[in-house]
Parts: sequence; structure tokens; C-alpha cells
Amino acid sequence: MKMTSTFWKDIPNFKPSEFKCKCGCEKQCIEMDALLIVTLQNARLKWGRPITITSGHRCQKYNDSLKNSVKNSKHVKKKAVDFYIQGVTDTEKGRKSVADWLKQQVGFESCYYMHDGKYTWMGNAIHVQFK
Repeated sequence: MKMTSTFWKDIPNFKPSEFKCKCGCEKQCIEMDALLIVTLQNARLKWGRPITITSGHRCQKYNDSLKNSVKNSKHVKKKAVDFYIQGVTDTEKGRKSVADWLKQQVGFESCYYMHDGKYTWMGNAIHVQFK
């Protein structure tokens, strides 16, 4: 699936600007992985609540400035997003339900961090990345 000039008209709950690098570099920040965006739109419809993108694309410089970020982050490759669903991912049970749903989606790679066999969440946010 590729982004075309008409792609965003079929994504009513998100704007390209929500996925831009937080450093303000504007370097091709809005061309995220199309499957990732469609999956987020489907999650929005499934839970019926707004989704806040806490981190979309990151330029390498910004990614390197973040504590605990990995050098080869999928955020840099426009294939990862961190997001929050108010009233859903506020709780461990809610984060797990979103993670379990994401695991069933096409192209899914991960949506949380595992450490010593336990879920390690990023506060109330979920990390999702695609191949």
C-alpha cells in the first residue's frame, strides 16, 4: 500500500502534520508507512475515541537526542508510532487490549517493549511498528 495524493482523504481522523518530527526539521516527515496509518485509523474506529500521536516520524538527529532510543529506530524509517487513546490506554488492561488487537493486524511487528518477560509500557502510550 502506497500513499498517493488522495490517500489522506480516506483517513478522516488524522492529519499528516500529526506525524511530523518533533524537532521541526520538516524533512519528509509526513510520508509515514501507509499500512501503519490505516491501522491507526481502524483503531480509532474500533475504540471510538480520538488517538493522540505522541511520536511519529523522527529525524536521526532528534532520535539520537532521546533517552533510550535505538539507533536503527523504525521511527526514523517512518514505520513506527507512539500513541495514546484517552480512556483506553490509561490502564494496564486497556493497553493490553490495544496491544492484543494490534498483534492481529497485517504487517505488525511489535507494540510494546518486553523486558525480563514482562510488558514494559511507555507510560500510557503504546509503541507500534511495522515491518
